[in-house]
Amino acid sequence: MLTDKLLQPLKLAFNELTLFRFHTPETTPELAKKSLFWYPLAGLYIGLAAALLPLFFVACFSTLQAFVLFSGCVYVFLTAWLSRFSGFRDLAIFTDALADRKLSQAERVQKMLQTQEYPGYAGVTACAILASSKLLLIYLLFTRLALFEKTTLLGFFLITTPFFARLFMMIAAGHNNAAPGEPEYSIAGKLNVPFVILLFLILTPLCILYLSICYGFGEFVQPFAPQRTLAVVTQTFHIWKQQKDFAVQCLLQGARIMACIYGAGIFAAIYVNGESKTWMGGSTRVAAGTTAEIAEILILAGALIAADFILL
Repeated sequence: MLTDKLLQPLKLAFNELTLFRFHTPETTPELAKKSLFWYPLAGLYIGLAAALLPLFFVACFSTLQAFVLFSGCVYVFLTAWLSRFSGFRDLAIFTDALADRKLSQAERVQKMLQTQEYPGYAGVTACAILASSKLLLIYLLFTRLALFEKTTLLGFFLITTPFFARLFMMIAAGHNNAAPGEPEYSIAGKLNVPFVILLFLILTPLCILYLSICYGFGEFVQPFAPQRTLAVVTQTFHIWKQQKDFAVQCLLQGARIMACIYGAGIFAAIYVNGESKTWMGGSTRVAAGTTAEIAEILILAGALIAADFILL
């Protein structure tokens, strides 16, 4: 019984965000709220599954720019496909609702809830712009890191981008009350603030430490040579103990990179949440999905800036 209580929200989260199709009971407001806890894990799965093949291509053909471009295209397609193109669909629906200024708040919510097989011009244009922007950012990120053999750092950005995007999706979903007309089983308005704060407190120092080591010592992780990796990490901390100023500089650089990523995600959540509150009267599930898509674009832009920090 306890296992079912833990697994049902996990299954619902993966049903909503990924290609998986688990059998779940009828969605209730309480089950929808509990499923939010697992959204970052679903994002981590998307990032990990989408990054494996591109990273393999980069590791084998990092000197060929054609394979770098191909790998970037593969990653962009896989992140969208693994999430059932839900982010692009939500973005199209949300944009179409905003474009029709004649509708009231409740009418916009009802329009978003209806099945839209054929998105309008505004939705198609928004998706095209964001898709092309993501392709450009990924290409630039791959050329910054893959061609300079920074595969470990590239893998970190590729895997964590969908993860952080879903984390900020949680924030956008629950920051305001649910919009009038939004179903009770929606994730809107159901954020668990202590859980999100705890997650940030755990993740932030770990990510800063990892990025600091990447900044100071480059490619220190050797997947096929664990003994060499251990030796490099041991030597790294030995140097840090001897040169405290260098350690502080690396930690500050890691914090700077995380600030870029967090700043990008927070901006996406604030922007979409503000638009949703103004035009729909509160949070909606579609607005939360839109936040995840926009956050991915902005986090990739932050990763590109971070790559310049490290290479310079």
